This record gives sequence, structure tokens and C-alpha cells, in this order.
Amino acid sequence: MDWKDTDSFRVCRTATGAFATAETADCVANGATSNAWGKFDTDPARLDTNFDGLGVVAGGAYTIKVYSGTGWKTVNGQAGVTPIATYTSTLENLPMSTVALAGTPAAPVIKFPLLVTSSLTAAQFAAAINAKAAFSSNLTWNLPGAMPDGRATALNTLYSFEQGRATSGANFNPASRQFNPSFPAPNAVAATLSVPAAVPALVTPTYFEAALEYSNRNGNFIRSLATFQ
Repeated sequence: MDWKDTDSFRVCRTATGAFATAETADCVANGATSNAWGKFDTDPARLDTNFDGLGVVAGGAYTIKVYSGTGWKTVNGQAGVTPIATYTSTLENLPMSTVALAGTPAAPVIKFPLLVTSSLTAAQFAAAINAKAAFSSNLTWNLPGAMPDGRATALNTLYSFEQGRATSGANFNPASRQFNPSFPAPNAVAATLSVPAAVPALVTPTYFEAALEYSNRNGNFIRSLATFQ
């Protein structure tokens, strides 16, 4: 992996592609995926139901244990090993309901997608990603509407992220990744997304996303994503 010390932790995959627990994670065979652990779906009602099934509650205390060494190379490799650090934090609030966030077509709470126009077409984006060369695109977007909790949101980050194989084989370990943030004004509705050339270690791009990330400055984030994979 060519990940930097400042990069976020990544969640190992399982053989089925499901979100891994420590007992099922297999980074060597399946590589790593997102830095977020939870539920993902394109249907708001189904997503809310699946998220509720996790049993996560506001005010609950949750613990993360950090291990040193190569335990991640084997399934359940942390078993019997003493963590070098243990962090417990109280979850102050839950994400907003996606049903409430999406609203209805007649009365949307927030307009999706926030990304409205790009100076590059989807096909041009894909070609530039595959070429692994530097490129840029001029973007415009809508401002979000009122949030279900009444809190104001502001633009936090415009970024691109890409990753792929560092070898020509099918295995995703080793892998290469690159995160490129920029910070337009909080109320901006246009900016240029500048993507640098892929690092030399990246042999085959397998995933790319460009995103607008909004925040209410109290732990809740909303992202509008355009993905290529």
C-alpha cells in the first residue's frame, strides 16, 4: 500500500464484499474498501430500515481498538493481541433520516444531485481517469435546502479520490490510492475540480469519485457523489 500516515483507516473487505468485522476481515485476499462502516443503499426507506438494524443509538458508548503489527494479514488476526490504544467515545447524534432528507418530488428537502453541470461529460471523465493523466473540470451545483433538523449546512470540501491496483493482477493488495481535497467558500456554487496525475504505483484504476461534502459543523455530513468504477 502507498497510503500516507495522514490517510484515514480503511475497512478490510470480506470474500462476499460485505462490511467486515474483525472476525471476517481479509485484507490480503480482498483488499480494503471505504473508510466508513455502516449501511449503504440507493432507496431511502430501505436504507433507514437497514441502518436502524445496526442498533446504533445516540448517547451510546462505542469503542475502537488499535493494533500494531501485521494482524490484518490474517482473518481475526487481532485475536489474543493486546491493542496499543483503545478509544471509547459517546455518539452525540445519529445521521438524519434519509427519507426525511430526500423529501418528496413535490416538496424536496434537499435537491439531489447537488452536482448540476460539468465541463466534462461522463465519458470524458472516464477516459481521463483511465489515462491516469492530470485533468480538470468546471463544476456548478445547487445549494441545499432546509435540513430536517433545522440546522444550516455549508460546503466543507470539494474533493476527488481514486484508487486501484498497484499490480496487474486481480488482487487488490497491494493497492494505490490518492485523495485530493480543495476548499471552496462555504456558500460557493461553482469551482474547478483539479485532479493531479495518478501516482506511478497505480497500475489499473478501479474506482474514482468526485464529491461535494456539506457539514452542519456538528458531526453530520452530506455528500453528493459522482462515481466511476
